[in-house]
Amino acid sequence: MMKFCALTTRPFGVPTVVSLNSIMVDGTGMCGACRVEVGGHTRFVCVDGPEFDGHQVDWINCWRASASTPSKRSWR
Repeated sequence: MMKFCALTTRPFGVPTVVSLNSIMVDGTGMCGACRVEVGGHTRFVCVDGPEFDGHQVDWINCWRASASTPSKRSWR
């Protein structure tokens, strides 16, 4: 939903801050599961965020990386 909010507001030039806390796993930056590209730089959601400029988030790689990370439930 955050992706589509950012895509909707981009043509109108509306600043859009998105919260990516749903992809955090441990909250310390140790696991790297929440690594995203924002404005061409690698950021960790748990350390550098979780709020980012929605127009600068690389949404394709963001969700691809998130999908390849095992969920918390599978770690039990």
